[in-house]
Amino acid sequence: MNLLHEDLARAQIQARLDAGREHRRAAEARRARRRNREERKLTLRTLLVRTRYV
Repeated sequence: MNLLHEDLARAQIQARLDAGREHRRAAEARRARRRNREERKLTLRTLLVRTRYV
């Protein structure tokens, strides 16, 4: 019985760790997308500026 309880506790801890890791990964992906969007906007702006003034 005690062993079963320990396994259950270990499984719950592992699940919580996995959930935290997944949450961090998703947050990092969101940040990366935002960064990419900013970079795209900047490159688009520089292109527009270049074509307008050259």
